[in-house]
Amino acid sequence: MRRTLLCVAVMAAPLCAAKLTIHPDKIELAGRDASQTFVVSYAGDDGYERDVTRECAPDNVARASLKEVKISCKGLTAVAPVTAKGTAKAPTISFVRDVSPIFTMSGCAGSNCHGSIRGQRGFKLSLFGYEPKLDFEALTAGKQPRVNVKEPEKSLILAKATAQVAHGGGFRFAADSLQY
Repeated sequence: MRRTLLCVAVMAAPLCAAKLTIHPDKIELAGRDASQTFVVSYAGDDGYERDVTRECAPDNVARASLKEVKISCKGLTAVAPVTAKGTAKAPTISFVRDVSPIFTMSGCAGSNCHGSIRGQRGFKLSLFGYEPKLDFEALTAGKQPRVNVKEPEKSLILAKATAQVAHGGGFRFAADSLQY
Protein backbone atom coordinates (compact mmCIF):
# COMPACT_ATOMS: atom_id res chain seq x y z
CA MET A 1 0.00 0.00 0.00
CA ARG A 2 1.41 3.29 -1.03
CA ARG A 3 0.85 6.44 1.00
CA THR A 4 1.18 9.90 -0.32
CA LEU A 5 1.89 12.78 1.97
CA LEU A 6 0.51 16.04 0.77
CA CYS A 7 2.22 19.15 2.10
CA VAL A 8 0.56 22.48 1.69
CA ALA A 9 2.37 25.70 2.42
CA VAL A 10 0.11 28.34 3.89
CA MET A 11 1.22 31.91 4.22
CA ALA A 12 0.65 33.05 7.78
CA ALA A 13 -1.98 35.75 7.66
CA PRO A 14 -2.72 37.99 10.63
CA LEU A 15 -5.70 36.86 12.67
CA CYS A 16 -6.95 40.42 12.76
CA ALA A 17 -5.69 43.89 12.05
CA ALA A 18 -3.96 45.74 14.88
CA LYS A 19 -6.25 48.13 16.73
CA LEU A 20 -5.93 50.84 19.39
CA THR A 21 -8.95 51.38 21.66
CA ILE A 22 -9.88 53.84 24.41
CA HIS A 23 -11.96 52.48 27.32
CA PRO A 24 -14.56 53.76 27.99
CA ASP A 25 -15.22 54.39 24.32
CA LYS A 26 -17.34 57.48 25.15
CA ILE A 27 -16.26 60.10 27.70
CA GLU A 28 -19.22 61.61 29.54
CA LEU A 29 -18.48 64.43 31.95
CA ALA A 30 -21.04 65.84 34.37
CA GLY A 31 -20.25 68.95 36.40
CA ARG A 32 -17.75 71.76 36.32
CA ASP A 33 -14.79 69.85 37.79
CA ALA A 34 -15.61 66.48 36.24
CA SER A 35 -12.80 64.25 35.07
CA GLN A 36 -12.51 60.83 33.49
CA THR A 37 -9.78 58.25 33.76
CA PHE A 38 -9.42 55.99 30.76
CA VAL A 39 -7.36 53.05 29.60
CA VAL A 40 -5.79 52.58 26.18
CA SER A 41 -5.56 49.05 24.87
CA TYR A 42 -3.73 47.62 21.88
CA ALA A 43 -4.81 44.49 20.06
CA GLY A 44 -1.96 43.27 17.91
CA ASP A 45 -1.94 40.93 14.93
CA ASP A 46 -1.84 38.04 17.37
CA GLY A 47 -5.37 38.87 18.55
CA TYR A 48 -4.35 39.52 22.16
CA GLU A 49 -5.42 42.79 23.74
CA ARG A 50 -3.12 44.48 26.25
CA ASP A 51 -3.05 47.68 28.27
CA VAL A 52 -0.69 50.24 26.71
CA THR A 53 -1.90 53.28 28.66
CA ARG A 54 1.56 54.01 30.11
CA GLU A 55 3.17 53.80 26.68
CA CYS A 56 0.59 56.21 25.27
CA ALA A 57 0.54 58.58 28.25
CA PRO A 58 3.14 61.23 27.36
CA ASP A 59 1.74 64.63 26.42
CA ASN A 60 2.91 64.34 22.85
CA VAL A 61 0.54 61.46 22.01
CA ALA A 62 -2.69 62.55 23.72
CA ARG A 63 -4.90 65.38 22.55
CA ALA A 64 -8.17 66.47 24.09
CA SER A 65 -10.75 68.92 22.87
CA LEU A 66 -14.28 69.75 23.90
CA LYS A 67 -15.53 67.11 21.47
CA GLU A 68 -13.02 64.25 21.61
CA VAL A 69 -9.97 62.59 23.12
CA LYS A 70 -7.49 61.43 20.51
CA ILE A 71 -4.63 59.04 21.30
CA SER A 72 -1.84 58.11 18.88
CA CYS A 73 0.36 55.18 19.81
CA LYS A 74 2.14 52.32 18.05
CA GLY A 75 1.40 53.91 14.69
CA LEU A 76 -2.36 53.80 15.34
CA THR A 77 -4.93 56.35 16.48
CA ALA A 78 -7.99 55.96 18.70
CA VAL A 79 -10.71 58.53 19.24
CA ALA A 80 -13.37 58.73 21.97
CA PRO A 81 -16.13 61.32 21.74
CA VAL A 82 -16.57 63.66 24.72
CA THR A 83 -19.88 65.00 26.01
CA ALA A 84 -20.11 67.42 28.90
CA LYS A 85 -23.12 68.68 30.82
CA GLY A 86 -23.62 70.89 33.84
CA THR A 87 -20.23 72.56 33.49
CA ALA A 88 -21.43 76.01 34.52
CA LYS A 89 -22.87 74.83 37.82
CA ALA A 90 -20.50 74.73 40.79
CA PRO A 91 -20.20 71.22 42.24
CA THR A 92 -21.86 70.46 45.55
CA ILE A 93 -19.27 69.63 48.19
CA SER A 94 -19.98 66.52 50.23
CA PHE A 95 -18.11 65.67 53.42
CA VAL A 96 -18.49 61.94 52.78
CA ARG A 97 -17.50 62.05 49.09
CA ASP A 98 -14.99 64.92 49.02
CA VAL A 99 -13.50 65.57 52.48
CA SER A 100 -13.43 62.27 54.36
CA PRO A 101 -11.37 60.46 51.68
CA ILE A 102 -8.65 63.10 52.04
CA PHE A 103 -8.07 61.98 55.65
CA THR A 104 -7.72 58.38 54.53
CA MET A 105 -5.49 59.10 51.51
CA SER A 106 -3.28 61.45 53.55
CA GLY A 107 -2.83 58.83 56.26
CA CYS A 108 -4.65 60.83 58.95
CA ALA A 109 -7.40 58.23 59.46
CA GLY A 110 -4.99 55.30 59.69
CA SER A 111 -4.49 53.17 62.78
CA ASN A 112 -1.11 54.78 63.52
CA CYS A 113 -2.54 58.30 63.51
CA HIS A 114 -5.90 59.93 64.34
CA GLY A 115 -7.76 56.75 63.33
CA SER A 116 -6.23 54.81 66.23
CA ILE A 117 -8.42 53.71 69.13
CA ARG A 118 -7.26 56.72 71.17
CA GLY A 119 -6.64 59.18 68.33
CA GLN A 120 -3.70 61.58 68.59
CA ARG A 121 -3.37 64.59 70.92
CA GLY A 122 -7.08 64.93 71.61
CA PHE A 123 -8.23 64.49 67.99
CA LYS A 124 -9.77 61.19 66.94
CA LEU A 125 -11.11 60.13 63.55
CA SER A 126 -12.85 56.87 62.70
CA LEU A 127 -10.55 54.26 61.22
CA PHE A 128 -10.30 54.86 57.45
CA GLY A 129 -13.35 57.17 57.54
CA TYR A 130 -15.74 54.38 58.49
CA GLU A 131 -17.93 56.75 60.55
CA PRO A 132 -18.02 60.04 58.61
CA LYS A 133 -20.72 61.53 60.84
CA LEU A 134 -18.47 61.13 63.90
CA ASP A 135 -15.52 62.51 61.93
CA PHE A 136 -17.54 65.58 60.96
CA GLU A 137 -18.48 66.14 64.61
CA ALA A 138 -14.84 65.74 65.69
CA LEU A 139 -13.86 68.50 63.26
CA THR A 140 -16.65 70.96 64.02
CA ALA A 141 -17.74 70.45 67.63
CA GLY A 142 -16.20 70.39 71.05
CA LYS A 143 -14.02 72.79 73.02
CA GLN A 144 -11.55 73.10 70.20
CA PRO A 145 -13.18 72.80 66.75
CA ARG A 146 -10.60 72.23 64.07
CA VAL A 147 -12.60 74.01 61.37
CA ASN A 148 -13.12 77.77 61.35
CA VAL A 149 -16.37 78.25 59.41
CA LYS A 150 -16.08 82.05 59.27
CA GLU A 151 -12.44 82.02 58.09
CA PRO A 152 -11.76 78.54 56.63
CA GLU A 153 -8.15 79.35 55.71
CA LYS A 154 -7.48 79.80 59.47
CA SER A 155 -8.76 76.31 60.30
CA LEU A 156 -6.45 74.27 62.52
CA ILE A 157 -6.99 71.17 60.37
CA LEU A 158 -5.52 73.01 57.36
CA ALA A 159 -2.73 74.69 59.31
CA LYS A 160 -1.53 71.33 60.67
CA ALA A 161 -1.83 69.45 57.37
CA THR A 162 0.18 72.13 55.55
CA ALA A 163 2.76 72.33 58.38
CA GLN A 164 2.01 75.98 59.13
CA VAL A 165 1.54 74.82 62.74
CA ALA A 166 3.59 72.08 64.42
CA HIS A 167 2.10 68.68 63.59
CA GLY A 168 3.40 65.32 64.80
CA GLY A 169 2.24 63.77 61.53
CA GLY A 170 4.26 66.26 59.52
CA PHE A 171 3.39 67.84 56.20
CA ARG A 172 0.38 66.23 54.47
CA PHE A 173 -0.46 68.50 51.52
CA ALA A 174 0.30 71.94 50.09
CA ALA A 175 -1.87 75.03 50.48
CA ASP A 176 -2.25 75.20 46.69
CA SER A 177 -3.35 71.55 46.37
CA LEU A 178 -6.77 70.14 45.58
CA GLN A 179 -6.89 68.59 49.07
CA TYR A 180 -6.57 72.03 50.63
